[in-house]
Amino acid sequence: KGFDQVFEDIQAGGAPRWKMGESVKDWETQHENILEFCKPTDEPDGGKARVIVPLSGDAAYVKYAWEQGYHVTAVEWSEVAVGALKKQFEASGVSFTTATGTAGEGTVVHESDGVRVVQSDWESFAAYALAKEADSFDVIMDKDAFGFFGPVRGKPYAAALSKLLKPKGHVYLEVKERADGSEGPPFHISADMINDCFASCGVPIVKAFGPQPAPYGPKMTQVAYMLQRQCVRSDQSAETWSFFCCPMKAP
Repeated sequence: KGFDQVFEDIQAGGAPRWKMGESVKDWETQHENILEFCKPTDEPDGGKARVIVPLSGDAAYVKYAWEQGYHVTAVEWSEVAVGALKKQFEASGVSFTTATGTAGEGTVVHESDGVRVVQSDWESFAAYALAKEADSFDVIMDKDAFGFFGPVRGKPYAAALSKLLKPKGHVYLEVKERADGSEGPPFHISADMINDCFASCGVPIVKAFGPQPAPYGPKMTQVAYMLQRQCVRSDQSAETWSFFCCPMKAP
């Protein structure tokens, strides 16, 4: 209920919290940053590139990326946020089919052409996706999810993301740098923290975009990075890759 109440407060005009960037259409900047590395039709067969958005909330980026031609999966545990995200699509005439348990235990999956909205906690969906959708996504669009988990819980999270990426796939990561380095969430996240979690899984930073336009004030800055899976096959097996070295559970 906690996150449902937070989203209801935002919808009622309360503090926008992590959604402050939407006041400056941050989804357009996010799209341009991602487009530099992955186009909507980057698939060899001309199919749609697949994007997954963990802890998506009702982020406007989800629908915007879908409109640009990506196949988008959004994963969010708040029923209120999922409802708000669906309404963005339904306002454009999109109809969803709904099923339960098809993306992990306890999940509710709303699906239409080119878009899938999964109501689930991240751990349940990740367990399903690691078994059924490993090496499947061209881009992971992470705005503040890693910063929510923080550098400790973020290690098993990063390990899971690295295994969902296609070879040479990308993680677009937006995090918050806090001037006083204070605890979160959202946690203060530095480039060293990112590499500590992701580079050890074969997904290092390949570009730092620097500060983003979200107006969080002098004590907190939204910063963006692009990471890329740098793995190579360790043998001829499609299941074995050289970077599969990260534990799935935190020590």
